[in-house]
Amino acid sequence: MAQSRIKNKNTKVMKRSNSTNSRKSSKSVYKKAKKSSLGLFSFTKRNIIIYVVLFSLVGLVYFGLTRASTDNGIWVDYTQLQSLPTTGAAWNSVVSAMNSLPTDGSGADVSNQDSNHDQYTLAAALACARTNNTSYCALAKLALANAIGTEVTTLTTPRSPAENQWLPVGRNLASYVIAADVLKLRTDADPNSLGSRVNAWIAGFKGRVGSEGAEFRPFASGSNASAQEGFAYAAVASYLKDTTMLNRAWDAFRTYAGDPTAPDLENININNAIAGGWTSAPAKPAAKAINPINTTKDGVRIDGADGNDMVRGGAFAVVPGHTQYPWVGMEGFVPAALILHRAGYPAFEVADQSVKRAVDYLWYLYKNVDAFWWDAGSTGRAAEVKHLINTYYGTSYTVVYPAGIGRTVGFTDWTHPNKAAMDATISEPPPPTGDTTLPTTSITSPINGEQISGPITVSANASDNIGVSRVELYRNNQLVGTDPTSPYQFSWDTKITANGSYTLYSRAYDAAGNSNNSSQIAVSVYNIVVVPDTQAPAVIISQPANGSTVVGKVTIAATATDNTGVTSMQVYVDGKLIVSSGNGSITGTWDSAARKIKRGMHTITVRATDAAANFSETSIVVYK
Repeated sequence: MAQSRIKNKNTKVMKRSNSTNSRKSSKSVYKKAKKSSLGLFSFTKRNIIIYVVLFSLVGLVYFGLTRASTDNGIWVDYTQLQSLPTTGAAWNSVVSAMNSLPTDGSGADVSNQDSNHDQYTLAAALACARTNNTSYCALAKLALANAIGTEVTTLTTPRSPAENQWLPVGRNLASYVIAADVLKLRTDADPNSLGSRVNAWIAGFKGRVGSEGAEFRPFASGSNASAQEGFAYAAVASYLKDTTMLNRAWDAFRTYAGDPTAPDLENININNAIAGGWTSAPAKPAAKAINPINTTKDGVRIDGADGNDMVRGGAFAVVPGHTQYPWVGMEGFVPAALILHRAGYPAFEVADQSVKRAVDYLWYLYKNVDAFWWDAGSTGRAAEVKHLINTYYGTSYTVVYPAGIGRTVGFTDWTHPNKAAMDATISEPPPPTGDTTLPTTSITSPINGEQISGPITVSANASDNIGVSRVELYRNNQLVGTDPTSPYQFSWDTKITANGSYTLYSRAYDAAGNSNNSSQIAVSVYNIVVVPDTQAPAVIISQPANGSTVVGKVTIAATATDNTGVTSMQVYVDGKLIVSSGNGSITGTWDSAARKIKRGMHTITVRATDAAANFSETSIVVYK
């Protein structure tokens, strides 16, 4: 009976550990306990209790120090942050950036891809978390609150390609998300609290679609902008602890990194790399963004090259044309790796250490072509990224310190002084769902071949063995809408698209990230073209006569004609409004005898406006 109790206790202990070594250790202890009835593991009630308590403490320490949840920080461990130094160049750069904020925290503009407000906000949040200084904390929170909603301009301003609407968000959002995490701002019981408002703002990016039809998604274009967006997407996913988003970020990251087993759910676009000869394969799906290990071309290394960014300097050449864009991509790719690493994914190891190889390729060009490729001058571009590489991989690439602010994140030499800081309290990755069944979808309205006009609703249905997470609508292969709930409907005002033929199809996703397209349908748009009214009204002043001398109360009369009709008229004397009307005629009285009316010349102006806001003015002069 005693042995049975020990076995049951050991079984419970083993279940509390996810580590293989812990399981082996537990089994070893169990075997020793069966063989011996002496010492610590003798079969006494006292020793059984000691045994259980000791192993419970070991389990708690193990999980608390090495595999904690993302509650311990998506970017840096909260506890470790408390022990970072408050002296030295790295700390001074944090304080300097914080002091760049206005005292009210204003100046945020997520729509401005060159804004540094996000970096200043992150600095203030880090300083707050480290020192608990009330003024630092107040400033950080003011700055973060100021950022809410400032992304709207970029998401409503047309850009080509449409994906570039998200470039400013890719550069700015992640630092605000990390700042919110460092400040432990989350939804609470008060919907109007800063935590609730910030959490809702960040959550609002999930599934969001810009006015050009491009969705917020990770690593889709295979170039620098998509890498920065991938970093922002991973930060949002980790902050929200959203398993579906995290798995999507991971799959997209693996595809970008060049993992041949990655599913490429984002349909990564590397057409420019293929056309420019910078990729390792002539066509998809074999090619990914980062070239595989040991890849060469014309006898020179292109292992680690990001073809879509290298081609910005020109088509492949043994001596490549200069371009800054590979470093712009690294400023998204590398910090995304750290976010995913802390969420429990082996991002620094995937695809033969693709992250290291991508940076090492630029070092290779620096050593074998010219100094442009590393930019190790006084400015020390991308120091925050180079430091993370040296820290994780133990390399010794040249870095100009302090790291300071970067393009997407900064201060890494302070937040991550060593690899232990990167590894502290990382999470277990979300478990795979095991669901490989594809959802099904079809467009139910309009029907194939239908002629459409005016505002319409495109409807689709979708089903899945587990559940549909969202349905997307594509028009001429361009994403134009996303609907997360049934019935799946999309508004399309055909009046603002050109008459002609269009193809439509829907794409359905399930919670496991599986997706499937509907059959395409063809529709034709035909709207009667309305010629815009650009003709302004014609104005005639009938009283008084131009150049006449006036005395006392003067009657001013005018009429206006227009091709569509006059909607308003106004009479001004010397710029002062005298009378208004809502049609094409107007009569008013001006008292020229008033004391304040000086002798001499006076100008009478009549303005007429039509329904299209076209207007014209006619003026005369009179004398008193």
